[in-house]
Amino acid sequence: MLELYLASSNSDTEVFVKISDQLPQTADERKAGAQPKALTMSRGWMRASHRVKDERYSTPSRPFYAHTDPQPLEPGAVVKLEIEVMPFSNVFKAGHRIRLELANGDSPVTEALFVHQYGWFKVGRDTIYHDAARPSRLILPVVPS
Repeated sequence: MLELYLASSNSDTEVFVKISDQLPQTADERKAGAQPKALTMSRGWMRASHRVKDERYSTPSRPFYAHTDPQPLEPGAVVKLEIEVMPFSNVFKAGHRIRLELANGDSPVTEALFVHQYGWFKVGRDTIYHDAARPSRLILPVVPS
């Protein structure tokens, strides 16, 4: 799950999450400014106005949303989003990194089946917070070997 503290200039926004296993780079690849290669492990997404959880079905690691009571954002106000990331299992080898990518839209070129419309009315400015008062964080369970 991704806990994300966010403010938007709009009354709604969307957050798309991608977690990948980022492979190590060679010195030459880094020097050339090449983007590190990565294998996508999982995704998650959420429309901020649908952030009200159904506590009857939610667990600490898996929020459940009934989508029955959309709550528009107050532009500029910080809200906490709990975005479910689809379960996955992976052994991150030595030298690899856990890569977290965030976007407010996706692309039919890179996302294939996960395409969402991105209209003019979604254009705005989103600010992500990460400090002592608003500790955005990615929560991943660690399974002992």
